[in-house]
Amino acid sequence: MFLVGAFDLSFDQKSRLSIPAVARSELAKAARESSVANLDGRMPSNSAESGASKDVEPSATIYILPGDRREILAVYEAGYFEKSRLGVPPTAQLSRAARDWSRFEASLTMKVEPDSQGRVVIPERLMKLSGMTKDVTLVGAFDHYQIWSRETYATFLESKWTNYED
Repeated sequence: MFLVGAFDLSFDQKSRLSIPAVARSELAKAARESSVANLDGRMPSNSAESGASKDVEPSATIYILPGDRREILAVYEAGYFEKSRLGVPPTAQLSRAARDWSRFEASLTMKVEPDSQGRVVIPERLMKLSGMTKDVTLVGAFDHYQIWSRETYATFLESKWTNYED
Protein backbone atom coordinates (compact mmCIF):
# COMPACT_ATOMS: atom_id res chain seq x y z
CA MET A 1 0.00 0.00 0.00
CA PHE A 2 1.35 3.40 -0.93
CA LEU A 3 -1.17 6.20 -0.37
CA VAL A 4 0.22 9.60 -1.30
CA GLY A 5 -0.82 13.05 -2.52
CA ALA A 6 -2.86 15.94 -1.16
CA PHE A 7 -6.36 16.85 -2.32
CA ASP A 8 -8.28 20.00 -1.36
CA LEU A 9 -11.91 19.05 -0.72
CA SER A 10 -15.09 20.56 0.72
CA PHE A 11 -18.07 19.05 2.46
CA ASP A 12 -21.38 19.40 0.62
CA GLN A 13 -24.67 20.60 2.19
CA LYS A 14 -25.39 17.05 3.44
CA SER A 15 -22.00 16.86 5.22
CA ARG A 16 -20.62 14.43 2.64
CA LEU A 17 -17.02 14.41 1.50
CA SER A 18 -16.22 13.20 -2.01
CA ILE A 19 -13.11 11.04 -2.00
CA PRO A 20 -11.21 11.79 -5.25
CA ALA A 21 -11.19 9.02 -7.87
CA VAL A 22 -7.41 8.55 -7.61
CA ALA A 23 -7.65 8.05 -3.83
CA ARG A 24 -10.64 5.69 -4.22
CA SER A 25 -8.63 3.71 -6.77
CA GLU A 26 -5.67 3.43 -4.40
CA LEU A 27 -7.92 2.38 -1.51
CA ALA A 28 -9.56 -0.25 -3.76
CA LYS A 29 -6.12 -1.52 -4.75
CA ALA A 30 -5.18 -1.68 -1.07
CA ALA A 31 -8.40 -3.60 -0.34
CA ARG A 32 -7.57 -6.14 -3.04
CA GLU A 33 -4.03 -6.51 -1.67
CA SER A 34 -5.14 -6.76 1.96
CA SER A 35 -7.67 -9.44 1.07
CA VAL A 36 -4.83 -11.73 -0.04
CA ALA A 37 -1.67 -10.39 1.64
CA ASN A 38 -0.37 -10.74 5.17
CA LEU A 39 -0.08 -7.51 7.20
CA ASP A 40 3.64 -7.28 6.41
CA GLY A 41 2.75 -7.19 2.71
CA ARG A 42 3.92 -10.71 1.88
CA MET A 43 1.65 -12.73 -0.33
CA PRO A 44 0.66 -16.14 1.04
CA SER A 45 2.28 -19.13 -0.62
CA ASN A 46 -1.06 -20.54 -1.77
CA SER A 47 -4.63 -19.34 -2.21
CA ALA A 48 -5.94 -21.54 0.62
CA GLU A 49 -3.58 -19.70 3.00
CA SER A 50 -4.99 -16.33 1.99
CA GLY A 51 -8.53 -17.21 2.95
CA ALA A 52 -9.77 -15.05 0.07
CA SER A 53 -11.38 -16.10 -3.16
CA LYS A 54 -10.36 -14.37 -6.37
CA ASP A 55 -14.06 -14.07 -7.20
CA VAL A 56 -14.83 -11.99 -4.11
CA GLU A 57 -14.79 -8.24 -4.67
CA PRO A 58 -13.00 -6.48 -1.78
CA SER A 59 -15.04 -4.10 0.32
CA ALA A 60 -14.83 -0.33 -0.16
CA THR A 61 -15.34 0.04 3.59
CA ILE A 62 -13.00 2.40 5.40
CA TYR A 63 -12.37 3.18 9.04
CA ILE A 64 -12.18 6.79 10.20
CA LEU A 65 -10.73 7.63 13.59
CA PRO A 66 -8.72 10.35 15.30
CA GLY A 67 -5.21 10.57 13.90
CA ASP A 68 -1.89 11.05 15.63
CA ARG A 69 -2.76 14.72 16.26
CA ARG A 70 -6.01 16.03 17.71
CA GLU A 71 -6.78 18.08 14.63
CA ILE A 72 -6.61 15.30 12.04
CA LEU A 73 -8.62 12.22 11.20
CA ALA A 74 -7.07 8.99 9.95
CA VAL A 75 -8.70 7.04 7.09
CA TYR A 76 -7.75 3.37 6.75
CA GLU A 77 -8.73 0.72 4.25
CA ALA A 78 -10.83 -1.75 6.27
CA GLY A 79 -8.84 -4.95 5.68
CA TYR A 80 -5.52 -3.31 6.53
CA PHE A 81 -6.93 -1.64 9.64
CA GLU A 82 -8.50 -4.86 10.90
CA LYS A 83 -5.30 -6.86 10.32
CA SER A 84 -3.28 -4.17 12.12
CA ARG A 85 -5.41 -4.72 15.22
CA LEU A 86 -5.06 -8.54 15.22
CA GLY A 87 -1.92 -8.51 17.38
CA VAL A 88 -3.53 -6.47 20.16
CA PRO A 89 -3.96 -8.65 23.27
CA PRO A 90 -7.49 -9.28 24.58
CA THR A 91 -8.77 -6.45 26.75
CA ALA A 92 -8.61 -8.60 29.90
CA GLN A 93 -4.83 -8.91 29.45
CA LEU A 94 -4.22 -5.17 29.20
CA SER A 95 -3.30 -2.75 31.96
CA ARG A 96 -6.00 -0.37 33.08
CA ALA A 97 -4.44 2.48 31.08
CA ALA A 98 -4.24 0.30 27.97
CA ARG A 99 -7.87 -0.85 28.44
CA ASP A 100 -8.94 2.78 28.77
CA TRP A 101 -7.04 3.71 25.59
CA SER A 102 -8.49 0.72 23.74
CA ARG A 103 -12.01 1.70 24.82
CA PHE A 104 -11.37 5.33 23.88
CA GLU A 105 -10.03 4.47 20.43
CA ALA A 106 -12.74 1.91 19.68
CA SER A 107 -15.50 4.33 20.69
CA LEU A 108 -14.18 6.97 18.27
CA THR A 109 -13.50 4.61 15.37
CA MET A 110 -16.23 4.66 12.76
CA LYS A 111 -16.74 2.13 9.98
CA VAL A 112 -17.94 3.97 6.87
CA GLU A 113 -19.15 2.73 3.49
CA PRO A 114 -18.73 5.23 0.61
CA ASP A 115 -21.78 5.71 -1.62
CA SER A 116 -21.69 4.97 -5.35
CA GLN A 117 -20.06 8.37 -6.06
CA GLY A 118 -17.35 7.81 -3.46
CA ARG A 119 -18.87 10.20 -0.92
CA VAL A 120 -18.65 9.54 2.81
CA VAL A 121 -20.30 11.20 5.75
CA ILE A 122 -17.78 11.98 8.46
CA PRO A 123 -19.49 11.40 11.82
CA GLU A 124 -20.37 14.64 13.59
CA ARG A 125 -18.56 13.58 16.77
CA LEU A 126 -15.29 13.22 14.88
CA MET A 127 -15.83 16.52 13.10
CA LYS A 128 -16.30 18.33 16.40
CA LEU A 129 -13.39 16.64 18.19
CA SER A 130 -10.99 17.41 15.34
CA GLY A 131 -12.28 20.93 14.74
CA MET A 132 -13.06 20.23 11.07
CA THR A 133 -14.98 22.80 9.06
CA LYS A 134 -16.23 22.82 5.45
CA ASP A 135 -12.84 22.98 3.72
CA VAL A 136 -10.39 20.12 4.26
CA THR A 137 -7.35 18.48 2.69
CA LEU A 138 -7.06 14.71 2.21
CA VAL A 139 -3.38 13.85 2.70
CA GLY A 140 -1.59 10.61 1.87
CA ALA A 141 0.40 9.12 4.77
CA PHE A 142 1.70 5.98 3.00
CA ASP A 143 -0.41 3.33 4.76
CA HIS A 144 -3.49 5.53 5.27
CA TYR A 145 -4.97 8.91 4.39
CA GLN A 146 -5.46 11.79 6.78
CA ILE A 147 -8.11 14.49 6.75
CA TRP A 148 -6.89 17.89 7.91
CA SER A 149 -8.73 21.20 8.03
CA ARG A 150 -7.37 23.06 5.01
CA GLU A 151 -6.10 25.92 7.13
CA THR A 152 -4.27 23.65 9.60
CA TYR A 153 -2.70 21.66 6.78
CA ALA A 154 -1.54 24.85 5.02
CA THR A 155 0.14 25.99 8.26
CA PHE A 156 1.75 22.57 8.73
CA LEU A 157 2.94 22.50 5.10
CA GLU A 158 4.44 25.99 5.36
CA SER A 159 6.28 25.12 8.59
CA LYS A 160 7.84 22.03 6.98
CA TRP A 161 8.63 23.82 3.72
CA THR A 162 10.37 26.65 5.57
CA ASN A 163 12.81 24.14 7.07
CA TYR A 164 12.96 21.87 4.01
CA GLU A 165 16.77 21.91 3.71
CA ASP A 166 17.18 20.94 7.38
